[in-house]
Amino acid sequence: MDKNLYCDLEVADMKIRYDAYAKAILSYRIILAHILVGVVPEYEGMDPEEVARLIEAPALSAAPVGTGEQARSFGIPADAVPPLVKGENTESRIPGEGVITLDILISALAPEQTAGSYRKTLVDVEAQNCGFTGYWIEARAVFYCSRVISSQQGREFTDSHYEQILTVNSVWILTDPPAAARNTVTRYTFQPENLYGEYGDRKRCDLMRVILIGLPKELPEPEESTPLIRLLTTIFSLKLSFTEKRDILTEEFGIRMDPETEGRMQEMCNWSEAIERDALERGEKIGMERGKEIGMELNRLENARELLDVLSPEIIAQKLKLSLETVLGLRAGTDH
Repeated sequence: MDKNLYCDLEVADMKIRYDAYAKAILSYRIILAHILVGVVPEYEGMDPEEVARLIEAPALSAAPVGTGEQARSFGIPADAVPPLVKGENTESRIPGEGVITLDILISALAPEQTAGSYRKTLVDVEAQNCGFTGYWIEARAVFYCSRVISSQQGREFTDSHYEQILTVNSVWILTDPPAAARNTVTRYTFQPENLYGEYGDRKRCDLMRVILIGLPKELPEPEESTPLIRLLTTIFSLKLSFTEKRDILTEEFGIRMDPETEGRMQEMCNWSEAIERDALERGEKIGMERGKEIGMELNRLENARELLDVLSPEIIAQKLKLSLETVLGLRAGTDH
């Protein structure tokens, strides 16, 4: 087997392990609570600790899901809230529509305008480490929202009771987005547009939201970004050490990790260091190979200059594997 293939397989394994640990960190209730407070309107301004108790129906999966039984409400009592959300992996195959895989799907109680009144909502959290890859990430997010909405039939509503459809928020954390998307938060909503007259209630149609969070390359200063971006950048950073991450999460966000959480974070940091080290080694190798190519090219050009007095440009180009235009350019330069 080609040694490059072995290397690629090793790197792929590192990235899979890193992604698995990253997903595990994101499945912590308090981390999800910070995400809800940061981007979902119903939780704006709330205390993440309070929001954490409203998260009730997680489904962290490594298996495809679509319609069916995902995101069941477990009704976790307020005095028995585990730090790590728990759920079940479910797979749904819809004939003619294929299979989709969600990273994390949770249900949570969202406060309504009436004091003490709550409505269940669904939140899909996706970690996308390669940014935009040949398609619009927004289109994929809308597709995911649509599948989660359609999956509610027979579970959240029956027959024609579409008024019981739960709002779906699809949050995409772009850990390595294009430059223009770095250090940004963008929310897409479904809103009425009155083309003539005044009619349309936002609540009737705002059943899906797509939120893109583009992380910066470096950890931003607090005044240069939002708390959520700073939190997520800390978690996903390939450059911060475990100690640095732990200190920021503890001192800045009040998130104290138990031994199990620390272990997951430590492993995640180990794999991130391995990925970065491999990238540097590959860069150095490419640089050396490119340097050799440039050196050989310069040597051919020098030889061509020395042969201009004894051979025709056509023969020099053929023997030294240079273009005729290059050789003619060299002769023009020596004539001046």
